[in-house]
Amino acid sequence: AHAMLFENGILTDLGTLGGNQSHAFGVNEKGEIVGSSITTSNQLHAFVWKNGVMHDLGTLGEGSSAQSINYKGQVVGECFYPFHISHACFWKNGSIYDLGTLGGPMGTATDINEKGQIVGTSSTPENVNHAFLWQDGTMIDLGTLGGYTAHALGINNKGQIVGQSNTVSGYHHAFLWENGIMIDLGTIGGDLSTAYSINDSGEIVGSTTVDSTNITRNAFIWKN
Repeated sequence: AHAMLFENGILTDLGTLGGNQSHAFGVNEKGEIVGSSITTSNQLHAFVWKNGVMHDLGTLGEGSSAQSINYKGQVVGECFYPFHISHACFWKNGSIYDLGTLGGPMGTATDINEKGQIVGTSSTPENVNHAFLWQDGTMIDLGTLGGYTAHALGINNKGQIVGQSNTVSGYHHAFLWENGIMIDLGTIGGDLSTAYSINDSGEIVGSTTVDSTNITRNAFIWKN
């Protein structure tokens, strides 16, 4: 499996960092692409691809993966440490920063906006996963929709955040977080939904189950 770029009807193989696999996860307005690739030493490393060349972003531990890149070239993802520990990581101006966790052993960053606000998922001291917002050097727990877990997947330039959270019923629902409040976006007929991305107009896209069997999932757009 190789990371690919599709542009103007042409599919381009982005190659690898010397190993036999790579995966692309994010692209910015400049066409700079981030993801992860196996290296010649058989480690998984985050990369940025620009001007036709794949660059190794390195790691703070035993491996890394990049998930998103903003217009400034700032990159977020995760770094892997021994004993199955991972932390959210931030690449800026050639340096790597460990963003830490919400008190547990695990964390990953999934998206970054142009202001440098970062969202993702981290385990708490109780070892349950919560959505977080990282800004001004601090990781903020966004809470849940009443259940145990939540995951933040996207943020726009207004600081509005989307993802999924367990509800009191135990099912996960798409959420919108803004002004300190997590809003349940509901579903369309079924019990499950997830929001993946939000633009600066507040339009949200994701997937939802459509009936009580919770088998069939359809794409949705949420607006107004």
